[in-house]
Amino acid sequence: MGKLYSNSKKLQRKIKPAGYRIEESFAILKVKSVKKEYYKGQVYSVETGNSCLISSYGIYIHNCFPKDVKAFIKIAEDYGLDFGLLKETEKINKRRREQFIEKIESVIWISKDKNIAVWGLSFKPNTDDIREAPAIDIVKQLKEAGANLKLYDPKAMENFKQVVPEEENVQYVSDKYEAVKDADL
Repeated sequence: MGKLYSNSKKLQRKIKPAGYRIEESFAILKVKSVKKEYYKGQVYSVETGNSCLISSYGIYIHNCFPKDVKAFIKIAEDYGLDFGLLKETEKINKRRREQFIEKIESVIWISKDKNIAVWGLSFKPNTDDIREAPAIDIVKQLKEAGANLKLYDPKAMENFKQVVPEEENVQYVSDKYEAVKDADL
């Protein structure tokens, strides 16, 4: 049984897995139940504003973990330590983005000249924060492969345009249904 702690509500959460599967060098656990208990003491927050745990493309379970992992790696390096576990965590999450592209290619075979809709450009919903957003790598790879992309996000499009400018095969649309119109995927 793993334990996660919440800073904002001073609660301890016990998470009981109902089963797991092994993928590459890590296990994916299915959450069977979540139990809340009051906890007094120093804790690290893994809760979001709506009390939900977030699982992204990889093994992070909170939307600040990518930045935290980079910070911990840097701190360890500053002290001459090798924090191999966190470096591997970072690699696994980067690999998940590549696997997502592989899944797309397994469905449409080749991305060139295919119309692909992308909903959600920010790192987490309802924000314009695109730092560490998986969509950056995914969109760039699809663009390089020659896909015609229609991108939609209710808050993050302006920031995303700074990283991936609009051009012939990259179009930003103001309506999510416009993004999927005539889409192959």
